[in-house]
Amino acid sequence: MVLDFIKQEIFLAVDNVVFSIYKWELLVLLVERIKNPSKWSWALPWWFVEDDMTLKQSAYSALERKTQLKHLYLEQLYTFSATDRDPRARVVSTIYMALVHRDNIKPKVSDEAPSVQFFPVKKLPKLAFDHNAVLEYALQRLQYKLEYTNLAQYFLKDSFSLRELQDVYEIVMNDTFDVRNFRKKIHSLHMIRETWELQSNVNHRPAKLYEYIDKEKKVFDVLWVS
Repeated sequence: MVLDFIKQEIFLAVDNVVFSIYKWELLVLLVERIKNPSKWSWALPWWFVEDDMTLKQSAYSALERKTQLKHLYLEQLYTFSATDRDPRARVVSTIYMALVHRDNIKPKVSDEAPSVQFFPVKKLPKLAFDHNAVLEYALQRLQYKLEYTNLAQYFLKDSFSLRELQDVYEIVMNDTFDVRNFRKKIHSLHMIRETWELQSNVNHRPAKLYEYIDKEKKVFDVLWVS
């Protein structure tokens, strides 16, 4: 059977929302635009899907153009397809969320992106296109996923204290949790274990260090603490 395809002037792109944590703040990676539209505003790392790439390959490619990547978690979230997203043409974007420890990603400047840096989610500059809506959606998904998965580990080093783990949840959820209840719930889920090592180079009593049992994404019972 021969299909008559309708000719379409539609471009397919990927947008990456890269979250990290540094100095008790949730950060997102942004690239300053040096061309119109939205010249001198900031945007999420994005790029068009190449003919020989899948969506996920294109997402990695978009990040590699802007950063030096190591140990990154990447997950497809949603597709934004409003007809007026870009004044130049119809652009449909599939959104990916990336989580990374701050030490494992380095902004990489180039002629097309001379300024690439992390910004606190609570103190954002003016964003291009519909990237405010994209970022808001990604943040909601991140908060939701931390309630039932082990994704918090991608914000941490391989070994960490329980205080550092609680900090991740409080920063992302924008909330505070009772220390005793939090630790009781974390231990009941059996997603971390002791390393039998202590913190080093700290100016207080060294805390026990822990590690995640499963290094890949895993679903648990809902984590709810108060």
